[in-house]
Amino acid sequence: MGWRERGRADGNGCWGNSDNSKEEDAGRKGRGSGEKEEEEEEEEEEEEEEEEEEEEEEEEEEEEEEEEEEEEEEEEEEEEEEEEEEEEEEEEEEEEEEEEEEEEEEEEEEEEEEEEEEEEEEEEEEEEEEEEEEEEEEEEKEEVVVVTVGGAEEEGGARSGVGARHQACRRG
Repeated sequence: MGWRERGRADGNGCWGNSDNSKEEDAGRKGRGSGEKEEEEEEEEEEEEEEEEEEEEEEEEEEEEEEEEEEEEEEEEEEEEEEEEEEEEEEEEEEEEEEEEEEEEEEEEEEEEEEEEEEEEEEEEEEEEEEEEEEEEEEEEKEEVVVVTVGGAEEEGGARSGVGARHQACRRG
């Protein structure tokens, strides 16, 4: 390739295709500026992608935090439910204990009533026995022979007093 074909002009006045050489230089410069623009665009795209990734990461972190908060709330609710269940169980136990105490008190009252009834029956029996004894004493008193001036009364074949002695003498 000759110097004419290359289109290069030198400083000695040798003519060549200097316009072509300028165009080539401009093309080279244009290509260089185009590459810079592409690089800048690529950098901008990369930055945008990085920003998007960061935003996505932040969103994921926020979602994780929300999930953790929800889990904590659920745990708290479960704890509250457990506490309520425990309280209900305690109340039921207390109610059962109260019922047992009431039953025991009722049994004691029934036993006391039975004892009182037994005591009343014993008292009635004692009163009846006393009445019977009094009746027997009265009967015994009635059987006693009453001595009079004119003689004696006979009860059950028994004789006493002066008249009895007289009758005994007669029999003798």
